Amino acid sequence: MKHSLRVGIILILIIIFGSLIVYASEHGSDTYTTDFSKATIRYQDSHMTSIIDILKYRVQVEPFNLMAFFNICMCHNTHNVYQLVQEKSACMRKNLKLKKEHG
Repeated sequence: MKHSLRVGIILILIIIFGSLIVYASEHGSDTYTTDFSKATIRYQDSHMTSIIDILKYRVQVEPFNLMAFFNICMCHNTHNVYQLVQEKSACMRKNLKLKKEHG
């Protein structure tokens, strides 16, 4: 991958994650809490039956949840793509070396 393309992708990711952080900080609750992992009972959504409704409600209550979810997914996917590229280039180097050795 060319250096300029890599830099462009990194800048786009920084802009996306920065926007998510700004959105989460502007739309979060007015009270600051230090507990990161909120107990599920504190969401008071036990009356809801649909998973989608529960997730929408929890994102409204704590927008950081959405940003954290996307961040985890992006890191996971980036890691997988990186591993795939590394394995592919290792195979290509091995094949090239074998071709040179056997003419």
